[in-house]
Amino acid sequence: MKRIMIVDDDSLIRWGLSKQIPELCDFPIEIKSIDNGTDAAHEISSNFYDVCFLDVNLPDTNGIKVMQKIKEVSPKTEVIIMTAEELDDECKIKVEEMAYQFISKPFDLYQVKFILKHALERNGSSGVSMNMEKRRGKRRHERRPFRGTFDYSIKASELEEAKILNLKGNMVDISDGGMGVMTDYSLHAGQMIEIEGMDQKAGIVKWISMIDSNAFRAGIEFV
Repeated sequence: MKRIMIVDDDSLIRWGLSKQIPELCDFPIEIKSIDNGTDAAHEISSNFYDVCFLDVNLPDTNGIKVMQKIKEVSPKTEVIIMTAEELDDECKIKVEEMAYQFISKPFDLYQVKFILKHALERNGSSGVSMNMEKRRGKRRHERRPFRGTFDYSIKASELEEAKILNLKGNMVDISDGGMGVMTDYSLHAGQMIEIEGMDQKAGIVKWISMIDSNAFRAGIEFV
């Protein structure tokens, strides 16, 4: 049985995820829904959860602080940070160090299903997790500078019609585990991309920041 915690003060988010997640999984799952950070920290101290969906803006505390508490008492719990607002630089660093993934609200079922699937697979693996290695101040895979263009595609919805967009990006660094890219298309954290002409066929957007109105930098983790 996999156990998932949802921490958000928005009752619609809690209800929606609690209803949708079991429909996405083909195995037994238990869900705990909590509306504040204090109760979430207490719950995680008493019981193990495989995955925690955690909002940044909670009524009693900041979700980043709750994530730090979770990783202290339950380092194998994979934390998925959720927010509808732009993160400041300090929060971005904490999310990159400790969270499994960051997703922007509103999010769709495809995004949740993809992220949850890989978070549970990561949690079930043996050995030290990528997040723990980052907490010690070191990437799991050190990136090396690399310059070059590459082709990629994403699924996008326009007027409720799903489309495949074929795009180009500029690579700025790469490792066995991921790469940093520059693109003029506004990707979203949690989005899956299909990469052309590389051994790694797919990646997931871990974070993205806007450089200007026509340029974005993103971190891609290979899957």
